Amino acid sequence: MYGYDELLDDLELYNNRGAEVFYIGSTHLGNLIPAVLVGNPNLPGIVCVYGTHAREHITCALSRYHILKYLTIKPQGCCIYFLPILNVDGVELCLKGLKCVPNYFDRKFLFKINQNKTDFSLWKANIRGVDLNTNFPARWGTGELNKTCAASSDYIGQYSLSENESLALYSFTKKILPKAVLSFHCKGEEIYWRFYQDEKNLERDYKIAASLADYTSYKLKDGFSSAGGFKDFCIQDLKIPAFTIEVGNDAFGHPFPYSELEQIVERNIDIIDVLIESLQNAERGG
Repeated sequence: MYGYDELLDDLELYNNRGAEVFYIGSTHLGNLIPAVLVGNPNLPGIVCVYGTHAREHITCALSRYHILKYLTIKPQGCCIYFLPILNVDGVELCLKGLKCVPNYFDRKFLFKINQNKTDFSLWKANIRGVDLNTNFPARWGTGELNKTCAASSDYIGQYSLSENESLALYSFTKKILPKAVLSFHCKGEEIYWRFYQDEKNLERDYKIAASLADYTSYKLKDGFSSAGGFKDFCIQDLKIPAFTIEVGNDAFGHPFPYSELEQIVERNIDIIDVLIESLQNAERGG
């Protein structure tokens, strides 16, 4: 399993190998949200986000392979910002249970909304019961599965950007204004790429999505039934290509087996290269 403890060990390794490690904010429990910059920060950036949903922590393990690759072979023509675990508190809860929650009232609240169960291995939300991928200001609250009270998944929060994690990622992304975004989730072997783009950007984004799909053999999905996601905000507000990559075969349930990590890595290790090349083709009008 790959959680916050493993990441903290890896951050020292990344730093020693020339990456810039910094933090974009902190969680409800006070855990810092790390970011890892590889490449020249004066060049245009790409943002890669992992661990938005707690039970999808296998994507956090994928981040390690991506980061180590680009520490060896620096990205050309851009820099890459990696956020290996966005939902730090949620991942810790999923892996360790209530012992990672110091406050009695938080533990009582979580136990109740988890249907009085101490097993949190299927938990998706953050520690406050908010689904971070429904909490961004992109048609917030209009998703078909949205919930309006705290839950293990799908709760939109009291208002968009109500959560430390989503607000930190939103503010960071607005600050650096990346060229493109990849957000890694699990599962289904699908790529979500569309969110009410105008015609010009729709054509651009489809070509890039098709390249990602050709590389991974994942299916392209429109995803109009959901809203409030990070990639939705990037498409809507920043007008940039943004993609949700659902790694892992749907034949497996959650918690997703780490025996499948090698297969996930094999099908995604070069996906950032494909994105960079596709962006360059789009800029050349190809």
